[in-house]
Amino acid sequence: MKRKIPVKILIAILVVLNILALFTWLVIPKVYVTSMAIKVPEKLVEKHLKPMVDARTSCLVVNNLWKAYKSKKGNIPLLKYGLDKEDVRLIQGIRADILYEKAVAPSGFKVKLYVKERPAVVTKISKALVAYLNAQISGEMETERQKTVNDIKAIDETLTYINGIKRSIKSGDMGKLRFNPAEIDTAISNLKLRKQELKAYLAMLKGYRLIGKAYTPQKPLYPQLGYNFIIANLLAIGICLLVILGPYLT
Repeated sequence: MKRKIPVKILIAILVVLNILALFTWLVIPKVYVTSMAIKVPEKLVEKHLKPMVDARTSCLVVNNLWKAYKSKKGNIPLLKYGLDKEDVRLIQGIRADILYEKAVAPSGFKVKLYVKERPAVVTKISKALVAYLNAQISGEMETERQKTVNDIKAIDETLTYINGIKRSIKSGDMGKLRFNPAEIDTAISNLKLRKQELKAYLAMLKGYRLIGKAYTPQKPLYPQLGYNFIIANLLAIGICLLVILGPYLT
């Protein structure tokens, strides 16, 4: 009889703990996690694209945004960028880190986003986060955009002037001048090429942007039903071992 008691106890404990495992999985809000990569804006520096904003600074901006929200328990600024209060309520955490820690001037960073109940909301939140970051550099972006537009206009004016000289030379209006037509054509070609480069740069001057999309997680980070059952069964075995071996340990 003494050996049957621990077996009955084991069965009872297993049943109770597994019911508790199932209950907690059903009751506790499920939390999902997704990752996204964000590229920092770049600008032309001596004909080379370089980060306009430091990626590490961008990480601090994102992390401080979440810290401020947790400390104040108020409305997160993302409400201004397409989110409502219900969307914000679902956010459980935001963490940003450098994509390549060893890079001297990293051009991007990754963000982990934790949400509860509705994993599909990560798409909406990721867009709002990028819009928030771009709002922080709107003045600098506009300055860079206007500078590029002015450079294109200056090239157009120079091309108009040089083409006027070229026509005058061909018509003989300027008399005999020591101009090499080949040099003029080369200058025109270089200016046109530079103009195309600036127009392409202007088109891609869009600030922060997502690299791909934030995928919608299908399985929760926690609670996990299988993990709950494993813990429940291990606890049951541990308790029964204590019941069986208890008399021998005292």
